[in-house]
Amino acid sequence: AFDGTAATTGCAGQDNLICTFGGVSGIANDVWFTWVAPTSARFSVSTCGTAGGRDVKLAVYAGAGCPLGTPVGCDDDGCGVFAGEARACFDSTAGTTYTIQIGAYPGTAAGAGSFAFATVGVPSGCQHDNGMSENAIGFTANADQGWLARFGAPGTTTSVSAVSSAFGTPALAAQAPAVGTPVIAAVWDDPNDDGDPIDAVLVAQVAGSVTNSANGVFDRFALSTPVALTGTFFVGVVLHVTPGQRAAPLDTNGCPAGSVGRAFAVAQTNGTLDLVNLAANSFPPVDLDVAGIPGVWLLRADCSDSLGTPFCAGDGSGTACPCANSGGSGRGCANSVNAAGALLDAIGEADVGADTAVLLGSGMPNSSALYFQGSAMISAPFGDGLRCAGGSVVRLATKVNAGGTSRYPSPGDEPISVRGAVPAGSTRTYQVWYRNAAAFCTTSTFNLSNGVSIVWQ
Repeated sequence: AFDGTAATTGCAGQDNLICTFGGVSGIANDVWFTWVAPTSARFSVSTCGTAGGRDVKLAVYAGAGCPLGTPVGCDDDGCGVFAGEARACFDSTAGTTYTIQIGAYPGTAAGAGSFAFATVGVPSGCQHDNGMSENAIGFTANADQGWLARFGAPGTTTSVSAVSSAFGTPALAAQAPAVGTPVIAAVWDDPNDDGDPIDAVLVAQVAGSVTNSANGVFDRFALSTPVALTGTFFVGVVLHVTPGQRAAPLDTNGCPAGSVGRAFAVAQTNGTLDLVNLAANSFPPVDLDVAGIPGVWLLRADCSDSLGTPFCAGDGSGTACPCANSGGSGRGCANSVNAAGALLDAIGEADVGADTAVLLGSGMPNSSALYFQGSAMISAPFGDGLRCAGGSVVRLATKVNAGGTSRYPSPGDEPISVRGAVPAGSTRTYQVWYRNAAAFCTTSTFNLSNGVSIVWQ
């Protein structure tokens, strides 16, 4: 039980950005508790149905005592009712003490109630929603409206092959977009892994149309070639809406219910939405929590973790690039069109006899690219980059990059293990060698990606 009727408003926990709902970060008439996690899991701390329907606000901090850091969870209207009770969610570590701050949304009445803890499920893969939309968001004018979701994490590499979204909500079916409405699905990299799409870099897009509307069914938009993304990234969809339409489907009772930096809205009222420079639109990307709209979109990506182990990066962590042209973290040396350099990633299963492995190259010029296999790891200057795959070499195939990307195998190609004559239990190394502009770095006209080492089962 808790009772904030006679509580004052303390100084601690009043200015955390993660607790900003409707432009207000504070928690008034706050009381505090500590709790020890019995297990490592995602937990909710909830006042749903136990606080008289008042506008409760709560936060969770790791550790005991007056909190100095950022909350691990914060919520305002997580029970699904605007200006109502709260449910915050956070990922716990067994045996860790957490501090709970419970109070009222500033300017509303304080009172008594109770709160409870419960474990909750965690959606797998690139998904934040629980599959149900309680609301949908539109725009007040004719506009290109977009909605984005953030996925990935610093230090990880993810391959994305498709973007999926629902459109509208069954609760507001008459205001949903019409079947056949043109849609653009897109993927952006987060260049500094700060979780803010204001400077996001467009890496792929695909055109399609709405085939399911106001029924909770997802439309899937497949990319022509899967893209590998290092760190955080964003996926999104854009379509044109008219006043009164509510196209963007919103899940408002998930856990956590708020965006917490996972869901963003963007719009352009003066023509076509700018996918390349999201900040240039009439309404640049805004986090839903900051906009006072708690929830996440019914928006997902088909994604998979990387296969194999990257090595021999041209990022300055090992052998120096030929002319101080270091690339981005984990990538090859910088090239004439991409200061971050080329990235080689691998997805699928490296299983001889049931081989689904795919090598994905990105960040290259639209030139020819040779995918090759080695039997050893090396690291030596070669052309404008570093040679990583050595020993006994097998040329897998030469591809032509489109949009700076290519892959091996493509449909109709032999599997890697067949083309490379890979014995089970062996380790092989892989790299992409591509044409680059003359006189960019050395007198050579080629560069290379990082290397990837794969153990074949």
